[in-house]
Amino acid sequence: AAAAERVGEATSGSAVREIMGRMPVRGDEVGRLQTVEEYGLDTDHLADLVDDPELQGVIDEVVQAYGADGAWMGPLDQKGQTFLAGKFYTEAADGSQRESNVSGLHIVRETTFCQHVVAKDDVLVDKVSADSPTTIPALSDASEWVALAQAGNTGYANFLQGMGSIDFASPDPNGVFTSPDTGLPVKHQAIADFSASVTAAERTYAAAPIRINGQAVGTLCVLNRHNRDLETKKLEEMAERASEIIQQRRRHKGGDVLELDAATFRAGALDPGRDVAVLLVATWCAHCGAMKEAWARAAKEYTGAPTFATFDVSEQDPPADGDTAWVVSAVPAIVLAPRGGKVGVRYPGPVATKHMEAVLGWLAAEQGVRFAPTLPQSVEEAAVALASA
Repeated sequence: AAAAERVGEATSGSAVREIMGRMPVRGDEVGRLQTVEEYGLDTDHLADLVDDPELQGVIDEVVQAYGADGAWMGPLDQKGQTFLAGKFYTEAADGSQRESNVSGLHIVRETTFCQHVVAKDDVLVDKVSADSPTTIPALSDASEWVALAQAGNTGYANFLQGMGSIDFASPDPNGVFTSPDTGLPVKHQAIADFSASVTAAERTYAAAPIRINGQAVGTLCVLNRHNRDLETKKLEEMAERASEIIQQRRRHKGGDVLELDAATFRAGALDPGRDVAVLLVATWCAHCGAMKEAWARAAKEYTGAPTFATFDVSEQDPPADGDTAWVVSAVPAIVLAPRGGKVGVRYPGPVATKHMEAVLGWLAAEQGVRFAPTLPQSVEEAAVALASA
């Protein structure tokens, strides 16, 4: 009864208003969120950037430069912050150092310190010890999370569901939580290591805004479990580098088909930072027109990832340096250029508009392509059934 009374008090309208009233709001939040959406950095459209090798390289450099226990980066939209890259280092039970990849972790906005960095559009440093509590207000009390979940905030309901599935004292080494908000999996151990670091009794947190077109779209953060001084110039420089990488990845605006030719093929299709699905067509092909229209519809539906492209083979095959996947005798054909710089993979099935679901399912289920927004599970299941038939 007492617990029910406390929950009732926490979920009252006045309590929820008081909780949200402590959170910062940037003056130009509308313009900032427009930039986040324009660059496909909102929660629903960023899957292709998660665990990007170059962004992880920035994290590695930050950890090394500061001798840090961990670092992470990610954009911030109305739902929260999704880590595009991040690593934490923890001493394991046997004395060895354990590396945990926290890429893909989604944190509800009001629980983040990073919201304050974005609101200030400036660097922030917070040193915490037994004698010096945090100066950054954030929702860290479970009763506040329950209050917002009970008030209808699905983000908090999902957050509580995820946290409730993890044994933080002894996490399942094979356990994985897939966020309902992003569809991205993160290991229980990684979440537990992150949680232990950001709640340590002694810690120093520093963060710099990642800016695009003058707007703070996210943050690059570093954390030490010691009260040491952190000079922020290097962090600001690396935040600028992260911005450059993100903008490079987003130079092709989602929603449109990327039309490639011999001059643009290598830069457009063989970019190791993204998955590019290329439809090979020709001017004499009677069926290619309808397939190009279906390809354009898919590009408009999955604006975040993958990149949908076309290449006209009427005059020459794509200049793929001897990769035979790109040499075709019949069109239309589809070849995937996977992220990571691997060789092309040709779709083995029939290429026609009526088989588009099978094509998309093959990309997701068999090639591991991330779709943003997430591909419906029924499409993936249909592709798996078709492949095993």
